[in-house]
Amino acid sequence: MSPLGVCTDSRKAQAGDLFFAIKGDQFDGHDFLEEVAKKGVVATVVERGRRPVQLPECAVIVVAFGYVLGGANAVRVNLDGIARRQPDWPYKVVLVVSLLFTVGIGLKEGRQWQDDRTVSMFLYNQVYSPMQGTMFSLLAFFIASAAFRAFRIRTLEAGLLAVAALIVMLGRVPVGNYITSWLPEPLRLGAMQDWIMNVPQNAAKRAVLIGAAMGVMATGLRVILGIERSYLGGGD
Repeated sequence: MSPLGVCTDSRKAQAGDLFFAIKGDQFDGHDFLEEVAKKGVVATVVERGRRPVQLPECAVIVVAFGYVLGGANAVRVNLDGIARRQPDWPYKVVLVVSLLFTVGIGLKEGRQWQDDRTVSMFLYNQVYSPMQGTMFSLLAFFIASAAFRAFRIRTLEAGLLAVAALIVMLGRVPVGNYITSWLPEPLRLGAMQDWIMNVPQNAAKRAVLIGAAMGVMATGLRVILGIERSYLGGGD
C-alpha cells in the first residue's frame, strides 16, 4: 500500500496520496484533514501535538517500510552505477548525497522538523517545492505538446477527452479562474476541474486499482497453486 503521490494541497489530494499538513501564511493544512481522509489518502503527516486523522495503522506501517525499502534500493542502485562509472554517474552522486543529507537532517531534527526555521522546512519550501513545480511544469508542457501532435479528434469519446483535458489544464493555473471569473462559481474552470478530478477521474482510477489488485491476487493464487510456472523460465 505504497502512496501513489505526495500532496500538500487538500484540493488536489487523491485516493492513495500521502498528505503533508503544512501551516502557511493564509491556510493551515491541519484544517483539511477530514476532507483529505474522505478522498482516500493513505496517510497524513502532521505537526507535533496535532491529532492526525484516523487511518489504518497497518497502512502507516506499510508506507513507512515502503519508504525505507525504496530509499535503500535507490542508494544501492545508484552506488553501483557510480562504481561502474556509468555515463550519468555525476547525477547519481548528487542524488545519493542529497538523499543521505536529507535523511540525516530529518533524524537530527526529529519530530520538530515542521517547526519554523528548521532546515527540513527550508529544504522543503526553498528547494523541493520549486523543483517539483518546475518538473511538473516541464512535464505538462511536453505532454501537451506530444498530445497536440499525436492526438486526433475523430470520435465523440476523443472529443470529450480533449475538452476534459483542456478544462483540467486551464483550471489548475491562475489564468483559468481569471478568464472565467465573470461566471457563477460552479461554472468556473477551477470548480469544473475539481469536479472532473474528484468524480469521474477518481472513479476511473479506483476501477483501475481494483482491477490491478484483482489481477495481482489472481496471479498470486496461480503461483501458489502451481498453475503459473513462467517465473521459473518455462511455460504454463
